[in-house]
Amino acid sequence: YIAHRKARRRTPGEQPVLQSTFTDLIRAHQRFLLTGHENPDGDCLGAEVALFHLLRALGKDVAIVNPDPIGKGHDFLAHIAADRRRRVAELQRERPAHRLRERMAPPRAAGRLERALRRGGPEGPLRMLCEVKRASPSKGMLKADVDPVAQAKLYEANGAAAISLVTEPDHFLGDLAWMDRVRPEVSLPLLLKDFVVDSYQILDAAARGADAVLLLAALLSETETTRFLTEARLLGLDALVEVHDAEELYRSLRAGA
Repeated sequence: YIAHRKARRRTPGEQPVLQSTFTDLIRAHQRFLLTGHENPDGDCLGAEVALFHLLRALGKDVAIVNPDPIGKGHDFLAHIAADRRRRVAELQRERPAHRLRERMAPPRAAGRLERALRRGGPEGPLRMLCEVKRASPSKGMLKADVDPVAQAKLYEANGAAAISLVTEPDHFLGDLAWMDRVRPEVSLPLLLKDFVVDSYQILDAAARGADAVLLLAALLSETETTRFLTEARLLGLDALVEVHDAEELYRSLRAGA
């Protein structure tokens, strides 16, 4: 905003500085999101959202950009994992595991997401797993005012086979409470899409009514993958294991995926 006010006092020939300033600001705030550097003026995410709406109000065609692609300059996954461990520790203090188990019904058999996504043969129609996501580190804000219930109902009404809820709060701006809100409103299988680093997250997903959890092979050892797969199945959940290369694929298969 200050840069904008200063730029307004420039001569017409100097106006390109305004565009450059805005670009630099957007890149700087997105870098805060990607690297986790703390913003001394407050919450970095709130600053990015405020800047986004300010630029839109000024009539700017805003596109949040990624100046530092994932994997360059820092270990992005390790940073997310550290954030999730911190958040999970807070959740465990607020809602200990024994409290979660008290509110859970007897687990159903796993396989609900897998059955929903099976095509029934090579000639069968594609089965779509449709996603509710507010933002991503690489693309910035996707839909700031996303309504997870309305979006899930829209997917169900138009033929989705299952729904994925991206609930990670610090980098994707999701919310675990989305699962609580969506579960009573749709009958499709629900995948809770988070970065699982602790058994507590799997228990929490089951308590909230999820049908499946995401396991990211790049984030887990083979032993951890085996343990989380077993725990998910015992709680009646499918585990969708995401891999990015052949090594992760073979390691996940050895783990039981």
